[in-house]
Amino acid sequence: MKRLLVAAAFLPALAYAGDFMDVRLTFTATDENVLVKPGETTPSIPGPRIGAPLARWGTLFFDNLDTRYSGFENLSNLVFYRRAKDEEKGREVEGAFVLRFYSFSDVSTSLSDGGSYIKFTKYLTPGTHTNFSLTAFPLSSDRMRLGYTYKISYAGSPIFFKLNPDNPNTGQVAQNNSPVPGAKMQLAGDGWYSYVGIKGSVLLNKSINEQASVGGALLGAGYDVSDMLRLETNGGYFYRGANPKQAVLGQPLHFNGVSALLTMHDGITPKTSSDYALYQNDPTSLQQLFVPEKYPGGLSWLSSLEGTYLRQTLEDPDAPQSTVAQSALAGDLKVRVKYDYWRLRGDVMYRDLAFVLNNVPSFVPFMTFGKSAQVTPDYLLALGVDRYFPNNRITVGVTGGVERPATFRGTLPPELAGNNPADTLPLSSTVVVQQEGLFNILPPKQDTLLVYAGKVQAKVDFADYFSLVGECLVGYNPNEAHLQRDDPEAPYTRVFANPWQLGFNLSLGAKL
Repeated sequence: MKRLLVAAAFLPALAYAGDFMDVRLTFTATDENVLVKPGETTPSIPGPRIGAPLARWGTLFFDNLDTRYSGFENLSNLVFYRRAKDEEKGREVEGAFVLRFYSFSDVSTSLSDGGSYIKFTKYLTPGTHTNFSLTAFPLSSDRMRLGYTYKISYAGSPIFFKLNPDNPNTGQVAQNNSPVPGAKMQLAGDGWYSYVGIKGSVLLNKSINEQASVGGALLGAGYDVSDMLRLETNGGYFYRGANPKQAVLGQPLHFNGVSALLTMHDGITPKTSSDYALYQNDPTSLQQLFVPEKYPGGLSWLSSLEGTYLRQTLEDPDAPQSTVAQSALAGDLKVRVKYDYWRLRGDVMYRDLAFVLNNVPSFVPFMTFGKSAQVTPDYLLALGVDRYFPNNRITVGVTGGVERPATFRGTLPPELAGNNPADTLPLSSTVVVQQEGLFNILPPKQDTLLVYAGKVQAKVDFADYFSLVGECLVGYNPNEAHLQRDDPEAPYTRVFANPWQLGFNLSLGAKL
């Protein structure tokens, strides 16, 4: 395989090669809820077993807000990396081919691109970090996203109706199997950066029954106002193709958004999600994989406030054969405090229903909610504290939170009714929307209630990359409902399920 040999030839001063495997192995014993039997939940919980926990039940709503992964995956990235640098001329070229293996079972493995890239950097001023860089993503530009906290990020590959291959639990229907390449030009220096990027793909235009180009442009900037204050903003415009709804067939789907982040910090360096980072195997790089948590002592803290506003053009159900812009909002407030070996975290997140479903898009795909629909946002609050015991390399902590999930109330369309019998779907139903493809229809005349959850966790680090994690999950969700009938001849009725959850996960993990 040729790995940027041409680049290495014209930059001969220093060549660094580092092919490696990023392997994450997890052996887990789990029972997401000991209080229920198989068939009493959706999706069904099989019971105590060895294997990865169900994403729906094994992770709580406040877990993993800044990553796409649950931590229980068996995931590997095969990386072929090459870097060539000419310090005299102040330029370097690097590139990585990243092949991701996501193992669901011993006979089922998903292969996908994990962010392969080619990057050229030119340092403009000797003795400083001021530089111009060009990064090209030949296959997948999903790592080039807008927003900052991963759970409320957007404009990844799903912007062009392409599924995340690492998430088999999504109910979204894939419409695009084409790659989503992209490129990014950035100018950066000590305490500031600015960039512009592009990404695109092809998608079936149903009005002409042919593949047509889709794409968009991104831009962003950041500036350290002082040693304790950082301001950042980004945004973009995307053409998502032609609307496939018959009433507005062929009408353009326009999407645009803007995000902003304000961060104050002292002792804790602001950093982005690891799911945005480029793979590097260079010991001189500031980007290192799997950096262990550090406890320098004393008090350090970070607080950030993030907001996002989106708009996209969809069919208007209240005006036949016309389109209208649907707005979406999301925000996140996070606080991180570290004192000696103690850590405290707090998160407050807001997502309205249009944002939760912006990749579908909307509740009824490609159609706005309509004036008759009643929608409520999702918001959550979570607090957690843990303590590290350095002599034994043990971390013990507890986290708790409350959430009010987003809902849609109105007449259910046939495409969302699925296999539910018609007599179980009242004309006006409240639907709890937890994520794309995960809906829960409540019994008639019932509204959503608050969800509570908590977790006690203990982690033992045998070495930097080997750990044993045990956790006990407790939850109360009064919004779970399922169909039931007491007599085979009687009609189905929708009733509430057991709202309590008591589960456990015991996981042995290695990062190689």
